[in-house]
Amino acid sequence: MDQKVDFSAPHSMGTTIIGVTYKDGVVLGADSRTSTGVYVANRASDKITQLTDNVYVCRSGSAADSQIVSDYVRYFLHQHTIQLGQPATVKVAANLVRLLSYNNKNFLETGLIVGGWDKYEGGQIFGVPLGGTIVQQPFAIGGSGSSYLYGFFDQAWKEGMSKEEAEDLVKKAVSLAIARDGASGGVVRTVIINSEGVTRNFYPGDQLPLWHEELEPHNSLLDILGAPEPMSIGRRERMSVNVNCVGGETHNVFVYGSLLADEVVHTLLKRLPPTTPAILHDHHRFKIKGRVYPAILPVHNDKVNGRVLLDLSGVELHILDEFEDDEYTRTDVEVFLADKSEKMQVYAYVWGNRNDPNLYSEWDFEEWKQIHMNDFVKMTNSFMEELESPESKPRVQTYEAFYKEEKDKPLQP
Repeated sequence: MDQKVDFSAPHSMGTTIIGVTYKDGVVLGADSRTSTGVYVANRASDKITQLTDNVYVCRSGSAADSQIVSDYVRYFLHQHTIQLGQPATVKVAANLVRLLSYNNKNFLETGLIVGGWDKYEGGQIFGVPLGGTIVQQPFAIGGSGSSYLYGFFDQAWKEGMSKEEAEDLVKKAVSLAIARDGASGGVVRTVIINSEGVTRNFYPGDQLPLWHEELEPHNSLLDILGAPEPMSIGRRERMSVNVNCVGGETHNVFVYGSLLADEVVHTLLKRLPPTTPAILHDHHRFKIKGRVYPAILPVHNDKVNGRVLLDLSGVELHILDEFEDDEYTRTDVEVFLADKSEKMQVYAYVWGNRNDPNLYSEWDFEEWKQIHMNDFVKMTNSFMEELESPESKPRVQTYEAFYKEEKDKPLQP
C-alpha cells in the first residue's frame, strides 16, 4: 500500500524534553528528532535554546511556535539585562515565557521547560505547558515521549543528586522515551548549568543504553538480516524475576572470582562492559571444597579485591543470576572504588550457606587463572548453550557434569 507523505505539514518537534534539578544546579536534556507528519525532517535538531548566559529553554510542540517564543524572550531579557545592569534571574525568564504563552494561547502549540541557575535561588526548573501555566518543579518532562517517563521519574528521581547522577538520569530517561515513542529519536543533548557556568554534552545513538527488545545499531540492513536470531533464554520458570532485573534500568555488579577474567565475562554477555576496580570491606573470599570458584561471606576487618561490571542491562543481570545459580544470593553491598576514592552501591553474589563446612582458606585469582581458567571457559560455553535451550539445566549441574566428564577422560598417550 502506498502511503502519501504530506511534506507541507507543519514541522513538529514530536519530542522528549526534560529538566532536572540537582544539588548544585540543573540538567536539561532533549532528543533531536523533528518531524513533518510521518516524515523525519531533521534527525539532529537542537531543542535546547539559550535565553541568557545562565538560562536555557527546552522546546516541544510546533517548532515554529517554540522558536518565535524563544526569540522574543531572548530579546526582552537582553533589554532587561541592559536596564538593570545585571543578569536576569531564572524566575524572570520563566515568567516572560509564561506571559507570551498565555497571552497567545489560542495561537501557539508549544510546551516549554525553562531551567537555569542564579545567585539568589540556585538551580531552578519551571514548566510552561500548552496554555501558559507556569509551575516550578524539582523536575519537569514534556513532549510526546513524556507519557512513558512519569512512573520512571517517580521511582528514579531523588533529592540532592550529584551532577553525574542527574545527567545520567536525564540521558537514561531520554533514551527510554526514544525507545518507546516513535516521534522521539536521534541523539541526546544535555546542558548542565551551575555556578561555574554552562556545559553542553552530546551523546550519539550508539552510545545510549538499549532497552527491552531494542535492536543494536547497525551500519547496514544487511548486518541485521545476517545476524543470528535473538537468544531465547531457557528455564522459563525462572524468568519471573524481580521487576528491577528486566526493565530498562542498568545495574552495577561487584565481581571477585571467575568473572575477574574477561574471557568468562565475554562468554556470558557477548561483550565486555566497562569496569572499575573496587574493594568490598568486611568480607572474605574463601575456597570451596570440590569447586574451582570462590565464595564470599561477611567477615569483620577483612576485605575482598575485585571489580565492578558497570551498566549491565536487565537481561545481562538475569544471565548472571542464572550463572551464579542457587548457591549464591544477589545482595546489595557498598564497595569502595579504588581509582576514584568514592563509594558505590552495587550488587554482589554472596554465598548462600553461611555455615558451609566446605569453605576454607583464601581463593587466589592468579592461581585459578593459570590452572583452571581454560576449562572453566569451556564449562561456561556449555552453560550458555544449555541456557538457550528450552529444557536447560541449572549451572551447578552443568558444572558438575562438565568436570566429571573431564575427570573421566582417558589420558592421552
